[in-house]
Amino acid sequence: MSKHLFSAFVLAVSVAVLAVAQSSGPAAGPASKAPPQKMAQSAATGDPRGPAFLPQQDGSQVLAKSLIGASVLGADGKEIGSVQDLILDAQGRTVGFIVSYGGVLGVGAKEVAVAFQRAVIGIADKGSDKVVRLDIDQNQFDMAPAFKDDEAQQAEQEKMRDQSAPQPERRM
Repeated sequence: MSKHLFSAFVLAVSVAVLAVAQSSGPAAGPASKAPPQKMAQSAATGDPRGPAFLPQQDGSQVLAKSLIGASVLGADGKEIGSVQDLILDAQGRTVGFIVSYGGVLGVGAKEVAVAFQRAVIGIADKGSDKVVRLDIDQNQFDMAPAFKDDEAQQAEQEKMRDQSAPQPERRM
């Protein structure tokens, strides 16, 4: 009886393995660059943009919340400031981040936007906090223009329009 039970078990496992192998579709060839999990999800949805959901963080990915507030170190390894925000393009790619530095408790601080390619994200020497290491030194930061977001640019343009508009004559 145990021989029949063992044979039935082996047969069931073999059938299950074959069924899974057939249902997973053709194997991805070397021309495919997408990870198998993404390909399977894309094929399942039929959407050329890929999967709609990401089930977990990939080892090469960093969460934005771990970068906001992270220390920014200059080329000499000394702390320059901290990450205040990230800049994303229309496709959702991170193109830069805003570094706040100088001032006391945020008062009088200057915000400078740095291109994301100029940074290496790492872990602080002591602990697991993220740090951003730049190939830019403090002098370059001092010379860099302050960052203006859309709102600040609009306010500046309105102020210039108001200043250049002809003023009505005042009669006394």
